[in-house]
Amino acid sequence: MTAALELDLVRSVVRAEARRVGLTLVTPDSPSIARSALRLAIAAWSPLTLEEVEQRVSFFVPRIASDVRSLLERIHPAVGDVADVIDLDAPAVYLSSKAWDVDGVTLGGVWAHERGHDRRDRAVRATMGVIGSALWGGAYLVHPTIRGWEEGTCYTSDVVARVVLAGDDPEAVARGALVSLRGYDLDGPGEATAADAIRSAALSLKAGALPGVGTPIHETLQALARAGWKPGPWAEAIGADRATVEPGGA
Repeated sequence: MTAALELDLVRSVVRAEARRVGLTLVTPDSPSIARSALRLAIAAWSPLTLEEVEQRVSFFVPRIASDVRSLLERIHPAVGDVADVIDLDAPAVYLSSKAWDVDGVTLGGVWAHERGHDRRDRAVRATMGVIGSALWGGAYLVHPTIRGWEEGTCYTSDVVARVVLAGDDPEAVARGALVSLRGYDLDGPGEATAADAIRSAALSLKAGALPGVGTPIHETLQALARAGWKPGPWAEAIGADRATVEPGGA
């Protein structure tokens, strides 16, 4: 069996990983005007109350916000002063109370999930620039099939975390993830796309393999191993031995 996972250990790893990949990490105890505004927007757009959003919803804000800031500053320099006050700079991951305060397994999965959104944004920007990033973000909001693909692939991190870090059954975890996805207002193709990604991850885990190498959840698991977490039977799949080799070591 894998070793018990302490919340403080995961918090430390998440903070370090955020610095390493250049993401601003906004936790529930961090003052953030932008977070408050975004939570209000999510509550207005979804069936959730503001309190439910605060407790349950973590989200990623792409670096497009800082691009908009730069463009607006060219029109009026005072925009920069306003942006500094409302912490507009991005990219950032905003973690809910459920993600940050409950347990290390949930935090590890949610962190890797949101990193998945950031990685997608960076890939789009690398090929299509700021305009591509803005178009993809807009498509996510209005196109349920694209939203299904984006969320389904990111939800694989939550599935891996529950199986590898908590020892849960892959099939049961996959069913739970599919239930959670109903809150994203997906259409038929969106649901099918998300389900394919999640079920594929569950099949890999059932076979003792991770669904991908170098993914956000894979890197998170390796970082946890370096920090002292013992992955037990998952050590080989994670590459924990290689992850803990000191620079210059054998």
